[in-house]
Amino acid sequence: MNKDVAIIQEFFNKINQFELPSTWDSHRNELKKIIGISEFFGENFDNSVIIGAGNLYDLPFNEIVENYEQTDLLDVDSATLIKAKDRVDTELQSKVNLITRDIVGYPEQISILDLQDLDKNSVAVKELLQQLFSAELCPIKIFQTQYSLAISSTVSSQLILPISKITDHSSNDEVIVMTKELGDVIADRHVKQVWDLLKRGGIGIISSEQYAWGSIDNSPLPLTKVINDPALMMDENIQSQIELIKGGLVINGRVTSESILHHIPQSNILKESEWIWQFDNELFYLVKCWVIIKDR
Repeated sequence: MNKDVAIIQEFFNKINQFELPSTWDSHRNELKKIIGISEFFGENFDNSVIIGAGNLYDLPFNEIVENYEQTDLLDVDSATLIKAKDRVDTELQSKVNLITRDIVGYPEQISILDLQDLDKNSVAVKELLQQLFSAELCPIKIFQTQYSLAISSTVSSQLILPISKITDHSSNDEVIVMTKELGDVIADRHVKQVWDLLKRGGIGIISSEQYAWGSIDNSPLPLTKVINDPALMMDENIQSQIELIKGGLVINGRVTSESILHHIPQSNILKESEWIWQFDNELFYLVKCWVIIKDR
């Protein structure tokens, strides 16, 4: 393992340590319904993959493992993957395989430690972002195996985090715009990654946070200045207004209908849905989800 992957592992492991199962309840309940729909349309149940599996707090994992002959859990954080597998029912664990991989493929010369040193140096940050734009991040082929079911649950916004955790605090407009554009590129390529993992007749589930409302560490988020109730994130007119403004009102690295349709024909989209995910008493997300099927 090269130094950079190890540092990225540590970065996400720290994030995973702060997660609590209860914060995922409302999101998990919605995904359980979606998975039920996907199983109705599924043609075979040979294998499944959960991309960015993390703690598995967001999915009815025992149900998935039970219904498929083999389930691969894929994440860059190997330590959390081991703990996640331990949460699978004992009699099902033989059907679970762990795969540790950085699906973004950050270049070897770039590390999170370097980014921390660059925090106050906007010129160096811009140079780094330019390197990342030309680095062919999120290679289409994660591996050769193709699956009956591939799930990417709120993963795309995590993929840009090692960069945005630093640049989000920048006062340089160009750095902010470049980071947002890089997040869009990574999210778009991630959609293609999921699509490429499906065998013919395979089902893909992609969910992605779109907006966040409330506060983090007692700091109000920008959307709280626009609407006074998180339920309004479901309103189509409000969404249209947000999409016109974008900027800090939308989640960096989100998957959108545009990025879905960039790679997947409309006829292959079985269902689109959205819901409010109450993360805790202070933080709410609007999540959109797509169920897709590979050409038969």
